[in-house]
Amino acid sequence: KLPEPGTLLVGPSGWAHSGWQGVFYPNARPHKSHPLRYFAQFFSAVEITASLYGPLKPELTRVWSHAVHANPDFQFVARVWRKLLDSPSPAAADVAAFRSGLQP
Repeated sequence: KLPEPGTLLVGPSGWAHSGWQGVFYPNARPHKSHPLRYFAQFFSAVEITASLYGPLKPELTRVWSHAVHANPDFQFVARVWRKLLDSPSPAAADVAAFRSGLQP
């Protein structure tokens, strides 16, 4: 579900910051627990920084989507792949690859 137009979402750029361990994230977390599961208890948005460097793998975006399922208002904001930004006329295959990686 998309937020209402004009809604301001606040969240950090990424969620995998080693300096957050023991500060934001608890020192001990349950085995196989994804950090986004904890993260989504406090935030409703996050920027996906990895998408700037190349298309994402759909398997990965499915894992992320599942990790935040307890927060139905959670939104991911993907940075546009640098290759698409740097090209005045990006290849259709590159655009398709970028889009397909965003589908959970």
